[in-house]
Amino acid sequence: MSRLKHFIDESANVYCPVRGRDVDVELCLACNRLEEFDLDSREPYLVCRAPELGERRSAIVAADGASV
Repeated sequence: MSRLKHFIDESANVYCPVRGRDVDVELCLACNRLEEFDLDSREPYLVCRAPELGERRSAIVAADGASV
């Protein structure tokens, strides 16, 4: 399992490796792949489990109850 650290920008967006685009950080906070986050540091970030090779984005996102 690969863990990825993503920094949150000033507009509260963060890159989502599952969706392949920037999303609102609230979407990440509700994701079951989220492992750790720090919203109070000088450089807010979150850490999530990256999709494994061969995992399909649509299947992962569907399991989270959202759309690609």
